[in-house]
Amino acid sequence: MPERNKPEHPTQMELDILRSFGWAVVELESVLFERYTQISAKHSLISLDAFRKAMRIMESKGYLSSTSLHGYRAFKKQIVDKGILRNISPKNPNEEIRLALASLRAKKKVGFLRSSDIPEALSSRAKISVDPHSHSELASEPSPQRKVTKTLIMQSQITGDVILQQLEKLLQRKARSGKISPSIVSTHIHNLRNALSDSEEVFLEYIEQEFPELITPLNRLLSSKGSD
Repeated sequence: MPERNKPEHPTQMELDILRSFGWAVVELESVLFERYTQISAKHSLISLDAFRKAMRIMESKGYLSSTSLHGYRAFKKQIVDKGILRNISPKNPNEEIRLALASLRAKKKVGFLRSSDIPEALSSRAKISVDPHSHSELASEPSPQRKVTKTLIMQSQITGDVILQQLEKLLQRKARSGKISPSIVSTHIHNLRNALSDSEEVFLEYIEQEFPELITPLNRLLSSKGSD
């Protein structure tokens, strides 16, 4: 008989934490926490300490194992049950976009989380901000900083141009097939340029609403180029 205090299947909270991995097998703690708050907002908002406690319990159940990624605290997903895997894998573009946006927020907020609990050792440009009434208690310690140079600006412009070119091609194909009118194409292109100049989050949210089929390839492109 199974132990009373050890359920056979993950709880809803544990499933949400496992879903926070997305397609990844190993992920940083800071990224998992930020993703969890996005996925589980309807269920509960918890502190970082409560999140870590839940992770320790999941380790004891064999769902996760702690590890390090480039010297930073991380976790590895150990689930092999096919039924559970079906429940925690991203099922649609909306879930993928939430995971992607949470990853961007985590990287902007904290960079990478130290293997030790990062209480004081911070760079001069980043300070810990702990609000006892807030669920976000992660310290801010940027990974190697990139100066804003002409080269970086040029690379960002090139990346933006590549994205817009792909979107323009998609819009033109839709116009030729009669799915949208040519006048709508110019409106979308204008909106996309404004969204991209605003932020990645605004841009991706617009893509989610209008062109969900492009979410996955664009996420990969933005992730490979970095948030800069």
